[in-house]
Amino acid sequence: MYVLSINGFDGTFKGKYIPKSRCKDMTNQLITIMFDKYKNEWLTSINLTRGGRNKLRTYTKHLNSLFSFVSEPYLKCNSLSRARKSAQAKFRCGVAPLIIETGRFDGIPANERYCFHCVTCIENEEHVLMNCTLYDNIRQNKFVTILNTEPDFLSLNCSEQFCQLMSMKN
Repeated sequence: MYVLSINGFDGTFKGKYIPKSRCKDMTNQLITIMFDKYKNEWLTSINLTRGGRNKLRTYTKHLNSLFSFVSEPYLKCNSLSRARKSAQAKFRCGVAPLIIETGRFDGIPANERYCFHCVTCIENEEHVLMNCTLYDNIRQNKFVTILNTEPDFLSLNCSEQFCQLMSMKN
């Protein structure tokens, strides 16, 4: 007797012959169930805060399709250099050399990791991309480019704009 019980897929087969076409359907159903289980466990684990820290705080913020499990579009962009793709990946994953990341090595509490330029703001990815006055010129040029393809971009709130920027190809 074969017994299979995995998260919603229950079946008992008493040594019966199962047609090949049915095996394929059952296999696909089982794969789907197992993949869904994995995705849920993955989402739970990336949202865990370990010891007051979450290394994927930025990544989880800008995920457009939580379970797409495909390469991000900017990685396929041939016009971006390898160094640019690497820098963008570090920024998107929350491991860029910003004080929110580097301050943890010095034991600075996350709520005290201030931007060296703005002084009163926490230097994290959203601050650098959206608010830091040090990068105003770069930001304004990028926003002009974005408005050519996304005319409603400025009507989004800051957090939505950040997510939109993080999901763009280049």
